[in-house]
Amino acid sequence: MERRQQHFSRTGAIVDLASIRSNMESLVKAARSVNPDIGLLATVKADAYGHGACEVANALAGTACMYSVACIDEGIELRTAGGIKAPILILGPVFAGDDEDTFRYGLTQTVFTLERAVQLNENAAVYDAERKADPDDIKARAKAEGDKAGEIVALLRENEQKQKGGQNGSEDPGFNDGCAHVHIAVDTGMSRIGLTPDENGLAILRAICSMSNIRVDGIFTHFATADESDKSEAMKALDKFRRFRVMTEEAGIRIPIWHCANTASIIDGIGLEGFEMARAGIGLYGMYPSEEVQKENVLLTPALTWYAYITHVKKIEAGTSVSYGYRFTADRRMRIGTVCIGYADGYPRSLSLKGTEVLVNGRRCPILGRICMDQMMIDLSSFAEGEIFPGVPVILLGAAGQEKITAEELAGRYGTINYEITCNISRRVPRKYINR
Repeated sequence: MERRQQHFSRTGAIVDLASIRSNMESLVKAARSVNPDIGLLATVKADAYGHGACEVANALAGTACMYSVACIDEGIELRTAGGIKAPILILGPVFAGDDEDTFRYGLTQTVFTLERAVQLNENAAVYDAERKADPDDIKARAKAEGDKAGEIVALLRENEQKQKGGQNGSEDPGFNDGCAHVHIAVDTGMSRIGLTPDENGLAILRAICSMSNIRVDGIFTHFATADESDKSEAMKALDKFRRFRVMTEEAGIRIPIWHCANTASIIDGIGLEGFEMARAGIGLYGMYPSEEVQKENVLLTPALTWYAYITHVKKIEAGTSVSYGYRFTADRRMRIGTVCIGYADGYPRSLSLKGTEVLVNGRRCPILGRICMDQMMIDLSSFAEGEIFPGVPVILLGAAGQEKITAEELAGRYGTINYEITCNISRRVPRKYINR
């Protein structure tokens, strides 16, 4: 399909890939100061936290040992649009009906229940048999049974074999051994997904490892409180994970990759020693996971600048109200500007009426009234007449001159975290990449 033309005349986001590479280098350095042999996985789920998954993944090629996504479609996009050949881990559960696509695109699933593992093992065996079957035999059988859908499947298989599909130069990337590759999730206190790190969990793990069409490549947990200054709960979770590793190895089960550290853990040096991998997430994009981590340990640079443009400038008199609901009324003569950005672009409506500001020519300008779906109004009264006009850029997130608007600042006004600010920038906002 031909790529849709993107227009930057309304709004856009500039993503500095050099900053992302630099952030990765800082995180690698911090992690390897504790464990020289540890590898770093790059988390590019949610379109790389709004920065563009394919572009970010390619910028980190050769540095990241693996990538992680949240769902199968994100993984397929990395393989097809991004051409990524490295291992891709789907962090969330996958339904059985999607197994075939995980095999076809060589995606690693997360598994943590016996029931799901049984389904996956069976589906992998069927897929392996079908991909090895002669398309002519499948076609003949389908025709004899009057199975039109089966005939189509046979033709598709024939096509795949002719093209020798796959992004890794093989018919099915990651499925050459006829097995579904998985990482096991362990619940050490998040209460989200994962088997329990006890004898029951060990029995489930042993059963999964014994399945002929499943290969357990890794095992991981996720900390609920690693970004807090009080590390007591995080250390309890880490201790559970370490003890489960001992139990696993004493049971004769060998799993190549164990990982538990996220960005906060890397910054504060927790969950690195004795493990094969750590997961770099929010830090890749130049944002700290919280104000409670030891920021001085790792220098991070925000990678994204989000901008829009002034579309209209006018004067209003005292007593004139602005935007929906007339929640703002001028108490003096003012000069205001309309900006072509709104909540449909991902700029939260909840930032209305909270003193939120944007940057115009390096100067802070307050938002007036309610933010609309596609537009909002700002106070330009500090500028002289004729100084600001349609076409002047407005910085929503980023730096201009001596001033800057950070994701943390917006998150604080919105009542959320910096992650949500960049993740919510919609696809209607085109991304431009520099320093490839």
